[in-house]
Amino acid sequence: MECSEKPVFYNYTGQELAQIRIMPPDEAVRKLVKKHWDTLAKPLDGMGSFESITAQIGAILGTEVIDIHKKGVLIFCADNGTSGVVSDSFRSRHR
Repeated sequence: MECSEKPVFYNYTGQELAQIRIMPPDEAVRKLVKKHWDTLAKPLDGMGSFESITAQIGAILGTEVIDIHKKGVLIFCADNGTSGVVSDSFRSRHR
């Protein structure tokens, strides 16, 4: 069972969770994507990290034809008690 079969917020059962397998990136595909970049009329590694990022995406997806039309942004943040979580009077007494 691949992770992408169901929506992110689907309530998986324990049995379904046990079946999920995250496969390692396909190194053969990574090499194919890198080889494609190297055949283009540009200096080797002339696109900088963009080449390695697209090779990583290809290796993760398992294909050298990369389609990233479905995009998303994940934003993570934490308060870590720096403001608002613990009252200022508590913080000042426990320094």
